Amino acid sequence: EDALESMATMSPSGIAELRAAFFRRWTKRAAELVSDEAANLQTLPEHRRKILSGKRLLLLAEILRELKYDDVQIASDLQNGFDLVGMCPASPVLPDSFVPASLSEQDLNENAVEANNAILRSMGSCGDADVDRELWRKIEEELSRGWIRGPLNTQEAASTGRISKRFPIKQGGKVRCVDNYSESQMNSAIAIQNKVTVDGVDTLAAMCATAMKKLRHHNKSTAIRGRSFDLKSAYRQLAVADGSLPFARIAVWDPVSGSTKCFQQYSLPFGGKGSVVAFIRCARMLQWIAHRLIVPTSCYFDDFVPIATPQLALSTEQTFGALLDLLGWVYDVEGPKADKM
Repeated sequence: EDALESMATMSPSGIAELRAAFFRRWTKRAAELVSDEAANLQTLPEHRRKILSGKRLLLLAEILRELKYDDVQIASDLQNGFDLVGMCPASPVLPDSFVPASLSEQDLNENAVEANNAILRSMGSCGDADVDRELWRKIEEELSRGWIRGPLNTQEAASTGRISKRFPIKQGGKVRCVDNYSESQMNSAIAIQNKVTVDGVDTLAAMCATAMKKLRHHNKSTAIRGRSFDLKSAYRQLAVADGSLPFARIAVWDPVSGSTKCFQQYSLPFGGKGSVVAFIRCARMLQWIAHRLIVPTSCYFDDFVPIATPQLALSTEQTFGALLDLLGWVYDVEGPKADKM
């Protein structure tokens, strides 16, 4: 509401100057923190260093403190990684809604061998050789990026923690990798203290309608433009906390050898309850900073749709992209998800 009101009442030049002042200040500060950011990164384990290498974690912490963001813990959680078992930290920016865990970490470990071997016995081809190959190609890509490690010794991997089955889903001609953290009971071993909220099409429509009403109230044109920003490999930009690594292992069918291979995950799995809460906290944080820059935007998981008047369209597009670049979030810059305003 505040961002929409400012968009309707402030002059385009005033909004552009506010944005420019933000980036003058924080781009200069980012340059001053280069050595400190590098030193801070070196304190992390190698696997977390690779995943977070592009993130300006110290800069983010300073920005959030100065802007008085309520979820003050998010910057340190980004650095330390997110838990997949136990208790998800409560976030003051999301509605309260407690969902208790039905299993403990001890339960997972006590039944590890039996449960993990059951997962391994169930592995096999998905029935489509092309999809099997594409799934394995994605495994090789994740290995090259440091998102996973392996193959592991299968017997050792099955002795503790949990192994989850990775399976493919075809969506719009593409193959998406899903890690079945429900079958492996991982999703039963994490307590959630917040309701995960996203902005669907109804929220986007309401945002546009509200913007038009405010513009009309101030005798301005109700024309608005928008575009989507899609974070690239969104969950893979976040790390698993070290304490949850024994529970972040996946089994994948290798079509080349015709056997099951196991891997250690270092980036958040797509399929874990803890991953969803962690990512939404980060996405809401990015949305909140954008609103301080008078960039009204919806937030649907890793998809953001900022809107603007025609006069501010280019500035708004550049501002949101510059914000993601400043903080080190990777997004699609070409293709169907990168249309201009």
